[in-house]
Amino acid sequence: MDFQGYVNLVNKACCVMSIKKDKNDIGEIRIVCANDMYKKSMGEDRYHDNMLYSDLVPKDRKFDQFVYDTAIEGKPRHTYVETKALESWTDMILIPLVQDEEYGYCQFMFEFTKDPDPDRLANVNIDTAAEVIKNCAIFRSADNFLVALSSVTENLRKKSDAERCVVIGLQEEIKKVSVLSESIMDGYKPMREILPTIPYEVVTSWIDTVGDSNCVIVSTEADMAALEKRNPEWVKSLRHEEVYSICFYPMFQNKRPIGYLYVVNFDTMRLAEIKELIELTSFFTTSELITYNLMKKLEEMSSLDMLTGVANRNAMNNRVDQFVVDANLSHTPYGVVYIDLNGLKRVNDRYGHEAGDQMLLNGAQIIASVFRGDEVYRAGGDEFTVISFDNEEAFYAKVERLRDKMSYPNEITCAAGSYYATIGGDIRKAMSIADAAMYLDKEVFYEEHPELKNR
Repeated sequence: MDFQGYVNLVNKACCVMSIKKDKNDIGEIRIVCANDMYKKSMGEDRYHDNMLYSDLVPKDRKFDQFVYDTAIEGKPRHTYVETKALESWTDMILIPLVQDEEYGYCQFMFEFTKDPDPDRLANVNIDTAAEVIKNCAIFRSADNFLVALSSVTENLRKKSDAERCVVIGLQEEIKKVSVLSESIMDGYKPMREILPTIPYEVVTSWIDTVGDSNCVIVSTEADMAALEKRNPEWVKSLRHEEVYSICFYPMFQNKRPIGYLYVVNFDTMRLAEIKELIELTSFFTTSELITYNLMKKLEEMSSLDMLTGVANRNAMNNRVDQFVVDANLSHTPYGVVYIDLNGLKRVNDRYGHEAGDQMLLNGAQIIASVFRGDEVYRAGGDEFTVISFDNEEAFYAKVERLRDKMSYPNEITCAAGSYYATIGGDIRKAMSIADAAMYLDKEVFYEEHPELKNR
């Protein structure tokens, strides 16, 4: 067959690829010949006929599988994927050609787009399109992202005939990894129990293993062996959990990983279909996860005092409202402490507001260290409030420890008033009692140290 004459007739970047027949693995893949558009796109100075394709672009196991499926199995393939190595999206079509005793051949055509093209993303088989639209509708109609994500992972697992489908969230700035959602077959161990046993370094190594590809796919033992060469620790954990196949997609925001979506032990006979489904769903899930993380961040910021790092007055008011509407909460024993730092105005006037801010920060850190595990709020100015669910003895022990750490002649002193509601009750009344006790304590302090009041 005149392969060169054939590719020259094609009006887009096109080449003919050969794959060596190998009973044990996917054989070597070479570019037999290419048209001028292909050579120009890939770099004419780098190209030559019959070269290993991996000498031109990074080797990609899933692309190898596509070539095998097309050239050896005779199955046409089409995909539109992000190609990180080339910082573009690639629309790829593979068409089976002929075979001889040693090789199978296929036609490979591609087109680059700088940004994802919605029309190309939508060009999928009807079953996949219906499933992706269904998952998008779940996200759009839900009031709660995590509830919607639970439904989506359940759908993906069942559609893939997989043992499990998992979405993991990653917060690199605080080195936190968590399972956001998972769907598993009955009798299997939840990923929420497995993840804590995997070292953080192994989890962060996943993204390096993906490398210039956009996913990791293992459908055969040969794939697993290839993955083991790149990341032995990851494969060790996979084998420990009896994973023999995985379709794994990272999710990015500004080129930084924010999570992973994957299915485990899926129907490998439907690899191309399942890959397409997981890939497109991860694309839309990423968008929803970015929004979810942003809303969480805004919620945290709205309830956090930016100077001291403790909760702010808005968060305290919301907590008080919870006591009002939640009968179980209002009937739980709790303690309240009102704290006022002494001398903030004097520090601001004499040394400036930066020194006053530092005094507030140091005072908040002392309070938070004493009432570790309790709810600490900056009620405003130099006032702090603590709500504790410790038993009465432990609560008052903490109050005394606070007095020891913040009483004269310590550098930072405070007035404190406390109240313990042994049977729960109206928290606003409890806070009022603690507040009144704090003002009495402040009067006593200045009576004992009049020289500090105006100094």
